[in-house]
Amino acid sequence: MHIDVDLLLRQYGYFGLFIVMFLEIAGIPSVAESALIASGIQLHRGTFSVFPLLCSVIGGNVVGATVAYLIGRFFGRPFIDRYGPKFGITARGGSSWRNRFASNPVSHGLRHSASVQQVTADSALFSS
Repeated sequence: MHIDVDLLLRQYGYFGLFIVMFLEIAGIPSVAESALIASGIQLHRGTFSVFPLLCSVIGGNVVGATVAYLIGRFFGRPFIDRYGPKFGITARGGSSWRNRFASNPVSHGLRHSASVQQVTADSALFSS
């Protein structure tokens, strides 16, 4: 499936970016990293403004994380057992992954590399 991120941002603007970030943080794979890069280009060109851009990205992340938390809190394992296999997610698969790789120091490093990505992206945004 091909998604034209630049076209998505031109057609839907901040709302499109909000939806992409929402889907990514809620656990549905999307094109969030590409959308952030394209939105940075649009910001540099003057198409986007900093404050609404940050609000849409942060808002999408907060709302997506909240929805993911509420699904886990109120529906939990029965929800994953019923609907997870349709998306390739199983409760047993997640726990077996944890048992296999949780003690591996590389997996801890990979988990925290997202923080480094965020700091790098933030510093690039505010350096211009």
